[in-house]
Order: sequence, then structure tokens, then C-alpha cells
Amino acid sequence: MTVANSAIIITKLESISQVFYWVKCLMTLKGKTHPVEATARFHPEGNRGVFEGSVTLKRADYGVGEGMWADFGTVANDVQIKFRLVAGTATRQK
Repeated sequence: MTVANSAIIITKLESISQVFYWVKCLMTLKGKTHPVEATARFHPEGNRGVFEGSVTLKRADYGVGEGMWADFGTVANDVQIKFRLVAGTATRQK
């Protein structure tokens, strides 16, 4: 699904074990922002770190689904979002 004007801002990334992290962020969809929390599994990939996980959102919180799609009998209110965050070091351009 593609939603125009969407953004995720990570506000906290906290280690809870060698491979799991607690991720707190602000998710904005269709102009509505809500805090979201999830666990993510970390693994190195070359010179980068990769965090993967999933979170369940309530689509009604963000106004996703209009017309016949607004009915939770047609499309459930709970929507699972899978994420993959790739982190690396920034390089300065000359």
C-alpha cells in the first residue's frame, strides 16, 4: 500500500538484548500522527546494521479506507506493517 504524505520518525532505539531492540517512533499517515512502538531484530549486513520487525496499526486511527473500504467487515481495522530499517554511517560530500 502506498499512502501519500506518510513519514516515520524514530524517536528512540533501545537495546533489549544482543539481537533485539525496542523501537519508538512517530508514524504519520494522511496527516495524522500517532506514537508507535515495536521490537526489531538486529543483524549486521556488510558495513550496515539492519533492523527488521512488524507492528499492528489501527487503520481508522489514520483515516485509511474510504467508501466501501471504511467498513471493517470488508477490510479489518488491524493492519500489520512489516518494516526493514537499514542504518549506515553518513559520509560527508566534498
